[in-house]
Amino acid sequence: RTLKMKKIAVVLLALMMCFALAACGTPSPSDAVAAELDVAKDDPDMFAGSTAFTDAGLNQEASDILYEKFLDFEYVIGDETIDGENATVEVTIKTYPLGDIFEDVFTSLISQIMSDPTMDVDTAMSDLLIEKISAAEKTYEQTVTVDLVMSDGQWQVQTNDDIVNALSGGMNDFVNNMDSLLA
Repeated sequence: RTLKMKKIAVVLLALMMCFALAACGTPSPSDAVAAELDVAKDDPDMFAGSTAFTDAGLNQEASDILYEKFLDFEYVIGDETIDGENATVEVTIKTYPLGDIFEDVFTSLISQIMSDPTMDVDTAMSDLLIEKISAAEKTYEQTVTVDLVMSDGQWQVQTNDDIVNALSGGMNDFVNNMDSLLA
């Protein structure tokens, strides 16, 4: 049962890693980061779409709302530092606290399963996610340092766990803490 929650979390994190594949050459490191984030926000076709979540056990309504919130983030570009062929850009990302939502769903689901071991886990998980995500507001905010490398005259964003965690609203934190939730 925890495998399904892990599958959904992994799908979210994998989708965020796709953002690195949309490398786009631009004049400055800040422009490169903004272009990457804009592609991630505005071109949902670059991701697998909400079907990735249905494949992990969510119903279509839950998949659609999760995907919608997943793509609905804001960002502010901060300081930029260039050191030869390397650069860093500070970015503040604001999004939905998906990691906290998944933790709430996970603990509620475990409690429900203990009360009724015959329940339909996929339906219960979908219903809980719809409830929690529908009520969510953009309260997750994290500032991350984005590393870039000059390649063939273009700045290329180097994806790291901090970026993925920020864009996914703390999903890395959730996945890393899952074992402690089971204790």
